[in-house]
This record gives sequence, structure tokens and C-alpha cells, in this order.
Amino acid sequence: KGVPYQSDSSPCPSTKRHTDLTVRTCAAAMDQETQFNMRWTQLLQACCGILLLTQTGYSRSAPEVSLSVREQRGAGVWIGSIGQKPPSGPVTSYQLLTTDERVRLDGQTGDLFTTGHAIDREAQCPAELQAGPCLLQLSALVNPDAEVINVRLVIEDINDNTPSFQVSNITLHLLEDVPVGTRLELDLHVSDLDTGSNGAVKYRLEGGAGFFSVEPMGPAPVVVVGRQLDRETQETHHMMLSAVDQGDPPLTGTVALLVQVMDVNDNCPAFPRASTHTISVPADTPIGTVLTRIHATDADLGPNTEVTYSFSPQVSQGDQALFHLDSRSGEITLSASFCSDSPTKHLLKIWASDLLSPCPPAVTNVTVSVLPVPGQEQVMDLKYIAKVHDQTLMLREDEPVGTTLAILEVRNPGAIRAQPSIQGDMPFVLKLHQGKYVLVTSDSLDFERQRQYDVLIVASDAKDASIQHKKLIHIQVEDMNDNAPQFHQSLFHVDIEENNQPGVFLMWLSATDADSQQNGQVLYSLGSDTPPTFSIDSGTGLLSVVSVLDRETKEYYNLTVLARDLGEPALESSATVAVRVLDQNDNSPAFLTSEFIFFIPENFPQFGNVGVINVSDADSGDNGLVKVRLLNVSSPFTMDNTLGILKCTAPVDRETQDRHELWIEARDQGRPVRSINARVTVFILDVNDNAPKVLLPITNHSCLTVLPSTVPGTTVARVLAVDEDAGLNSIIHYQVKPCGTVNTSPFVIDSASGNITLAHQLLAEHHKLHQLYVTVSDSGSPRPLQATVWVHLWINATAGPCRVSTLPPCMPDPYPVPQGTCAGRDPQESKNSQMVFILGLSMMLTSMVFLTAGICTFLLLGCRDRKTKIKTNCKETEIPLKLIEAYDMKDWPDVQ
Repeated sequence: KGVPYQSDSSPCPSTKRHTDLTVRTCAAAMDQETQFNMRWTQLLQACCGILLLTQTGYSRSAPEVSLSVREQRGAGVWIGSIGQKPPSGPVTSYQLLTTDERVRLDGQTGDLFTTGHAIDREAQCPAELQAGPCLLQLSALVNPDAEVINVRLVIEDINDNTPSFQVSNITLHLLEDVPVGTRLELDLHVSDLDTGSNGAVKYRLEGGAGFFSVEPMGPAPVVVVGRQLDRETQETHHMMLSAVDQGDPPLTGTVALLVQVMDVNDNCPAFPRASTHTISVPADTPIGTVLTRIHATDADLGPNTEVTYSFSPQVSQGDQALFHLDSRSGEITLSASFCSDSPTKHLLKIWASDLLSPCPPAVTNVTVSVLPVPGQEQVMDLKYIAKVHDQTLMLREDEPVGTTLAILEVRNPGAIRAQPSIQGDMPFVLKLHQGKYVLVTSDSLDFERQRQYDVLIVASDAKDASIQHKKLIHIQVEDMNDNAPQFHQSLFHVDIEENNQPGVFLMWLSATDADSQQNGQVLYSLGSDTPPTFSIDSGTGLLSVVSVLDRETKEYYNLTVLARDLGEPALESSATVAVRVLDQNDNSPAFLTSEFIFFIPENFPQFGNVGVINVSDADSGDNGLVKVRLLNVSSPFTMDNTLGILKCTAPVDRETQDRHELWIEARDQGRPVRSINARVTVFILDVNDNAPKVLLPITNHSCLTVLPSTVPGTTVARVLAVDEDAGLNSIIHYQVKPCGTVNTSPFVIDSASGNITLAHQLLAEHHKLHQLYVTVSDSGSPRPLQATVWVHLWINATAGPCRVSTLPPCMPDPYPVPQGTCAGRDPQESKNSQMVFILGLSMMLTSMVFLTAGICTFLLLGCRDRKTKIKTNCKETEIPLKLIEAYDMKDWPDVQ
């Protein structure tokens, strides 16, 4: 402390009196500056490396690998490999130089996979820019040679785009006299973003009913008139035009086609059947009195329906002067007074003509009978009670029965023969009330059945029965909103595929209303509980889908369609439209997890159930039918799709492979096929199927020399063994088995380490060869496995080499005989020994003379037989070369 820092080369200021704190501060500053410079150096080296890589990669023609993949594949789909593993040499690694989140490159194998970001051919290669195949250009670096590989990835098209029209509905206006065979090319473009057959469309027309058809091929739809149109028969034709691509499965785009048939003047005016009119008027009828009204109809529309009335040239000039015919309304009025010498009957022939067409006029006859006026006396007076307009009673059709219309008063009851009566069958009746006759309704009126009535009241003259007193009353029935719109059925069914184009036509609904004018005009709407997914055109009843439907979200819809007229009050009716959403294969199978983990023991039975693979698909039918298969061809596992269980098909050994990494693919049966991959890891649990292997000593003949002066507690040798099992199955215990009833050896072995130590002071009696029979046992269950080895220790003052050529005849018994060790004999050996022993015993009993020779012969044969069997049949513990190298072991003679 207090020693100055004396380095002249230091960049830090230094003086003769700097404390250690100053020295440390300077050193820290130097360290920070050094780190800063090193970081900049590394950054510059990286930039130079990239520049060098770019120069070396592009200065020569880089190798190219061509791969292909279908668009919209799921994550983890194998595309292909950009390299091969070399048979020898340094390990090759791969790295993508092109950053693209849609693909993933395995750095060890060079395999290229898809990711969760789908590859969309239409996004990668827009139609207006595409020329030739759709390519995704990638570059990869191959180490350790720093070689650049260009990857040419061809994106294959699938039929994932529906043909699309520019509009949601088309309206055509055609004259009804358009010639059959007329071709109408629609100024309409149909787009399909797919290519090849997936983007080629054919046209189809539904609902044409023979009147219209469409040419199946062409750049634009061409509608052909197939039958003669007639507006009066059918004014509108509702059809659906479809564009179907040629993909598998084909996708369809639709648009509503409405043909409005325009009227031409092809209908002539016509009077109703039995339209001959006969009227009777008094001779004193005032000028200007409307005698009757004629009406002819024309089935055309607009100006084509205008009818002009006129007298036929056959009508005399006198009658034309006496009566006036309104050319527009058809009213016949009295334009002059009847003279006393005028005829009592006048026949008026009237034409109804359409001035805009060359049709011949329609003809009707009106007969006017002039009734004489006796004494010019008015017999009946009429007083209107109901609303009157232009000498016509205006009567609502919903007026109740018994409604009073007018009061008829007979001035001189004696002038008529009987009570006045109504001529013909009319829904009216005269009722006598307090000396007057009241005209009332006797039946309900219906505007839709009959719109006007001419009520003629007749009373016969009391003096001359041929003279009739008459009163003519014109009654006009006014329409009321008494009919609600009606659908031709109460329930409609319609199907539509999910993933539709927004605004696609669904169906037409039409309701009719028997009322007239605004009371018969119908507006359409949807019920209040209808989701905003659907809409309806209020004027045409065109039902459409305004957003994309998803069957997995909702498969069935029940829509309430209301038809309401414009009357006051408005009337409405309803119908139900049952919409079923058809499935498309738009959902890939989904595993319960992206990685399955199972554990099985290595003695697992063949075809045993490893575990359940949970997979689902939200689609229905074949689109939701999923099959799972293994992508690893050589694995000892298979997939049972009936039960959804992974099964083991071959034996597994933990010591050979402690885990199996599998890739499985779930593939549905829809069109196009969708799939997804998942990883399955099967861990192999250990069972005690391996006995310990003795590494030291190497053979049963290895020997060590122990000096008599060895201090008790000294480790004189070590037995070393290993067990290839794991866990408790690999924990080893060492034990010396005595050869005989008493263990006289001065050596003991540590059960855990295998170290052999001197237990007590060596005596003269211990100066000999000690042969220890050591058992090595593991801790496995249900029974431990063993290995054995002979340990030879020679107590001798001369530290010379120790060699053992024979093994002791004494074998500790009993010992379990583990498979693959040399701790005992096979059953055939035991059988031979028993036979020799029985033979010797027989010889002893037969003759005591041969007892000694028999015993010697038995011992010699037994010893020789034992030597032979130890050398030939007893398989000694063999230490694999890799284990010897791993443990770097030398035998006892090498380290003595």
C-alpha cells in the first residue's frame, strides 16, 4: 500500500505518488477501452467476412438446387434437401442467407421445411407481373467450405381462389320481340387468381327455363335467347350465372342475373266478353247526363296501353250529334235533348283503337232506349247518402253489409204498379222504411272481384205496364288494403358453400298482393333477429350474403323474410328461409400438442400401445376424416388409425438407443388435401437386462504380489466393473465369496468401490498365494445380475512377477449364473460330472482294491475335465475395446 505505479508505457497518468486505488482506476479504464476496441474489431471482421463471402459466392457461378412446394401448406412440411451428408470428413452445416419467415432450413441436415407463415402463390407472384413459373429465390451457405447455394423454389398453384365477378348482380333490359338466338355478350370480367386449369372458368346458367342459356366458354359470358319472350306472360326472369373453375375440387363464383322484359306494342285493345251495353234513359234526361261508360283494355304497358274511343262510321250523324263519346274515358253523355219524334232506340257502334299500333279496332255495341215521360211527371226522386264524385257513388270495399247508399222516394205511390226493384243480380237491395226506399249493401264488396256497378232501379207504371220508371245509379268500388302479400310457400331451403365471396346471390323471394296501386306494392325485409351476414333487396326480394360464411362457426341459419305492402295500414306476411352452409376443406388437422412425449420400458411387448395421438379436424365429412402416418420409415413404431394409438412393432433397447425421435403427419381426405406435422419423442426406460462387466482385472489369471511388510489398511488391489444399465440397475456392489466354510484370507473388499485392502498384520502363515472369488452384483430388480472374477494375491518378499496358470478347484456354491458370464457350468457339464461320480462310486463299492486308483483316476479326470471346460466352454469376461479405451485401464502386471 502506498507503492507508486511506475509504468512509463501506460496511457494512464502516472506520478511518483499514486495509491493502489488510482492504479485500479486506470486499469479499469484500460479494460473498458480494450473491450470497446475488441467489439469494433469483431464488427469489422464480420463485415469483411460478409463482403468476402459475397465476392466468393458470386464471382463464380454458384450451384443451384431446384425444389417445389404447393402453396398454403401447413407448418413443418418437408420441401426437400439442398445437400447430402458426406461419407466422411468434417460435419457439414447449412445456413439461410435469405431471410424469409415462410421457410426454415435445418442447419444439420440441409432439409427445407415450411413454417407457420403460409406460402401464398398469388401474393408472391401477382397475375399482372407473372411470366412463367412462380419462384421464390433463396440463398444458403454451406460450411465448412463457405459455399453458396442458390435455391430455386417453385411455388405450385392449388385451387384456393374462387372465380369472382365484378358486381353482385346484373340487370338486362330486353324488348319482348327480341329474336330467338340473339347473343348478348355481357360487359363483365370474371377473375380467378389461380393459374392453369385452376384459373380456367366455364359458365353455367340456372333458372333460364329455356328462355335463356349461356355459352360455356369465352373471355366473357355470352347469354343466348332461346325462346320467344312475352312480357304479358312473364315480365321478369330471375337467374343465377355461375363461373366454375376447372380445379379439383372446382370452385364456383355466382352473380344474380335479372332480365327485365320491356314492353312492345304487340297487344290490341279488347272489350270484355258480353260487353254489349243496353241502357234506358227517360226522354226528359237533362243534357250532359252521363248515360254509361265503356272500357276496353290493352295488355301492354305505358303509352302502349292508351286506348282511343270513337264512333264507328256506321253511326248516323244524328246519333253522333245526340250523344257525345269521350275519346279517353269512354263516357257517353247526352249532348242534346230528345225530340218527340226521335226514335225510341239508338244503336251506337263504338271502336276502341290503339293509335300506336296497326291493330284493328275493338268493337262494342251500346243500345240506348228512350223512355217516354207520361205527363212529364217525375215518379222517383233519389237522394245520395254516400260520397259522390261526378254523379258516381264512391264506396269503399270494406264497407259493412247494410251500409246505406241512397234514399229513393216515390212522389206518387199510385203512379207505380208495385214497389221499385233493382234490375239484375246486384249486391244491393231496396228496403222500405217509413214510406221511403233505402238502397243498402246486401253483400260484401271486393275491389279485386268487381270494381264498378251500374244499379238500375225499375218501377212499372200503374196505368201502362209497358212504361217503366227507372233510376240509374253508378257505383265505384274503392280499393282498400285488405290483402296481405303472400309467398307461394312458407318454407324455403337453400345451400351455400362456406368461404363465399361477399355479396353473393343466395335466392329470390317473391310475394304477390291482390290489391292495386300502392296497396299492392310489396317491400321485402329481414326479421329483427337476422344476423348482419344476410341482406335482402327491398324492391326485388333478392337475398344475398354480405360477408364470408364459416361452417365451423355456424352451419345452419333460419331467416325470417317479411313482405309488407305500402297500404294504410300496411299488411305483411312472412316466410322462413333455411340456409345450410356446406363444408369446404379450409381447416388443417390439429394435434392436441405440437410434441408428444411417451415413456416405455425396453422390454416393451411387441404391438403394445405406446400412447394416444390426439388429432382433430374442424371440417366435416371427408374433409374432417384424418389419418396419421409416421414419416420415419425405419422406426420400430407404427400408427393404428382405427384407435388413434401409436404402437411398438419391434424390440427396443435403451442401451442401443435411449430415445426415438419420430415425425408424424396428420392428413385429411378432403380436396385439396391438408396436413400438419408433429414431433413424437419416445423415451426408453431402463430395465435390468445387463450384468456388470469387469474391467479390472482383465482376466481370471491376473496376479499381484503383496510384500509381507504391507501395513494393514493399505489398498493392495482394486476390482473395477461397469454396468450398462441406468439408475439403480447400474449401482454395483462387490463381495468376496469364501472358498470353503472359513475365509482365512487377510484381505477384505470394499462393497462400493471394489478396493481390496489388507485387514490385519500379515503372519508367516499368510505367506502364500491367496485366491479370492469376487462377485460383482448390481442393484436391479426384480433380481440383481452378477459377474465374477478371480483375484490372485501372492504374499512374497520378492517383488517379482506373479503368474497363475490354474484356477482353484474349489468353486463357491451356490451362485446365480447370469447370462453372458463365466461363473458356472451349463447343465450338460453338471450331467457329465454326475455320471463320472456314479462310475467312481460303483468302482469303490465293487472292489476296495481299485479304491485308490479309482479316486486318483476320478481326481485326474475331474481336474483335466475342469481345465478343458474352463478353456473351451467357460466364456470369460471379455472387456470391449471401447470400454478399455474409455477407462484407460492397464492390468495388474502392467502397473506392478
